[in-house]
Amino acid sequence: MDIPTILSGPIIRRAEELQVYIWIATSEPFDISASLYQIDEIDEERFEYTLLSKRSKTETIQVGRRLYTHLIKVAPDNGSFPTNQLLGYNLCFDNKDRLLDLESFGLLSPQNPYSIVYGNLKYPSFYLSNQTNNNIFYGSCRKPHGKGQDALASADIAIEEHYGDLGKRPSALFMMGDQIYADDVADPLSRFLTDLGEELIGQKEELTKIEPTLNKQPFKSSLYKINGRQFIMERFAKFSSTNASNHLIQFGEFAAMYLLSFGPQLWDLAMNDGVFDSFEKKVEHDDFYFVFPEIQSDVHKQEYYQLKGRYHEQLQDIEQFQQTLGRVRRAFANVPTYMIFDDHDITDDWNLTIDWKNKVEHSSLGRHVIANGLCAYWLFQGWGNDPDVFHSNFKQTISEYLRVVQLDTPI
Repeated sequence: MDIPTILSGPIIRRAEELQVYIWIATSEPFDISASLYQIDEIDEERFEYTLLSKRSKTETIQVGRRLYTHLIKVAPDNGSFPTNQLLGYNLCFDNKDRLLDLESFGLLSPQNPYSIVYGNLKYPSFYLSNQTNNNIFYGSCRKPHGKGQDALASADIAIEEHYGDLGKRPSALFMMGDQIYADDVADPLSRFLTDLGEELIGQKEELTKIEPTLNKQPFKSSLYKINGRQFIMERFAKFSSTNASNHLIQFGEFAAMYLLSFGPQLWDLAMNDGVFDSFEKKVEHDDFYFVFPEIQSDVHKQEYYQLKGRYHEQLQDIEQFQQTLGRVRRAFANVPTYMIFDDHDITDDWNLTIDWKNKVEHSSLGRHVIANGLCAYWLFQGWGNDPDVFHSNFKQTISEYLRVVQLDTPI
């Protein structure tokens, strides 16, 4: 796959007077540094930029062969960062062969439809509020095949309208729902998430080492086909979701879902990989799993047309979802963002009852999927919420887990 250099981000995460964190994911290793500027408006068309700090420190975790997550901490040179003042930032990417910044990727150019700046500003921007009463954005659950328009795009529109008016511009975004649906995965996305995940991580997880029955039919055939995982998740993982026909299992699949939800960077690859192909083409390529495969039977025909209707409906929803991801990415790059854990980030009903918990704990596959989901949640959501609480031993545990996953060793 022709993987882009920036896979996701930049996203402003925890931001306060003594420290600002910026998260980004890349497909190559970089030493990343940040510069923070004070932005003062000269008139309606011009702004003045004063360097506040180049004092940054970056922690990088190699997630896979072609996936690196970075959390950049910017601290003030002296005192603290100003409050109620527009601030801007740029990132510098150094891999010893070349030196790049956000402009090198076209992200600071107004001519680029995926620019992450507003109006005549040179840089993405945000501000730190010290007010008792604040304007904030509230975001809830997001699902690529959810109905209607992605409401998160409206945050970008609001910032675009008021980017220089801090009295009206919200100072933070709180995402208070499921940022991915690990259980309820759309049919058109299913195979691509597996392909992309394996490309990012570098190989496929040997799930038969965790659950040997997956090496037998019909599970051996259904595991990597569209609509092929419902029985596997119920029988072997002991999950209870009724929408688990394409449930994420491999860590790379979780990572790929986050990347596709956070911005537009990988959707050209999705198109080239057949995400927007017709149902008939998927069936022709033997991508679908049918519980009742006998073509001439009435029950197969009923299943066929049910899956066809579901596929076409989900395809329309996904096409609408991806059209506004440029706005979603720009919003994330311009407002401090905090994310909460919710059950669908792992699976529906996660730890709903003690009975559910006990059953899954006795399932090797169930524990493995939960471990993959929790690790992905931390990398893509949890880390940036409050980085100071995650000490070096915790991050070493994450890195060790990722190394084990890449070596195909059962957890």
